Amino acid sequence: MEAAFLSELRLKEFRNFREAAFQFSPGLNILVGPNGTGKTNLLEAIGYLSLARSFRYHADRELTTWGCTGFELTGTVRRGNGKVQVRIVYHPGRKELTINGTTQRILDLLGLFPTVTFGPDDVHLVKGPPALRRRFLDRELCQTDRSYAQYLISYHRVLKQRNAILKQVAEGKVKRGDVDPWNVQLVGLAQTIVERRKIFLERLNALACKLYFRLAEKQTISVVYRPSLPDGKDCLEQITERLEREVAAGATLWGPHRDDFDFYIDGRPARHAASQGEQRSLVLVLKLAEVVYFGEILGIRPCLLLDDVFSELDKRRQEVLLQLINEGGQSFITTTEVAFLPASLLNKGNILTFPLGK
Repeated sequence: MEAAFLSELRLKEFRNFREAAFQFSPGLNILVGPNGTGKTNLLEAIGYLSLARSFRYHADRELTTWGCTGFELTGTVRRGNGKVQVRIVYHPGRKELTINGTTQRILDLLGLFPTVTFGPDDVHLVKGPPALRRRFLDRELCQTDRSYAQYLISYHRVLKQRNAILKQVAEGKVKRGDVDPWNVQLVGLAQTIVERRKIFLERLNALACKLYFRLAEKQTISVVYRPSLPDGKDCLEQITERLEREVAAGATLWGPHRDDFDFYIDGRPARHAASQGEQRSLVLVLKLAEVVYFGEILGIRPCLLLDDVFSELDKRRQEVLLQLINEGGQSFITTTEVAFLPASLLNKGNILTFPLGK
């Protein structure tokens, strides 16, 4: 399988990097140093090249160096015998993308340099709020399906307009019937988004089940999508039934922006029944399943961004992750001490020490 890897990265006014340049190995890259020295910020910059968005879900303005108004990232991505230069410039209110010197849409970036991230905070995918899981779905699907990203953009545009109309109905400025055209548009977009999310989770679930068996042989897991409207019912009919509540709330109370998915272990909700170790295993196999899925869909092995995970995993989980790293492709691992990493990794990695220049 072909691998996409980042060979060079230049940062300007991004997080704690006023100006910095890096060269990376096509295999393993180990970022070593105390907390607060920029290791995770560098991972965030690398991940930004996948979607022009932070995998930590921070707004672009929060990524700018203190006292500055924007930032710039320039990366060289190599795929097979070719290379692509990606440059992203952010200024308040606008973002510019150039690929090999030509101005492009942000959509044209998707799938060019796919990344899969895994860090200690990802355990909140199991026990955290639904918004985290929706963001996970949207981030991963946008990397593998540009048309999904287009549907998502259109959905949120229509959703914003519908919410504005609902508020105007409540204020008596327009009639209830003025909502109807927006209902039709929203339903069409919502059904497409929900269907693609379900297909994605079904495949991820099948892959994760096989991987989890290697960690906990006596347990079974499942990932189940929970739409905010039940299957098999006419959506337009349900919207009509709920209109009074939506007018009172001034907001759309159903749709992909309200959906969720749950993890189960042996049929029990993992959010409440799983231990911390079991929840960590669930997230680990979900991320490993992503790597396989990306390869199936894109024909490219994604770059792995692993933020201080080895100190959080027991020996058995470390071995599963090690096996994936050893299969090839590019990986970035952060750690505060090399002692936290398995000895087998240290001889293979390109080590970058933080703070820079140390």
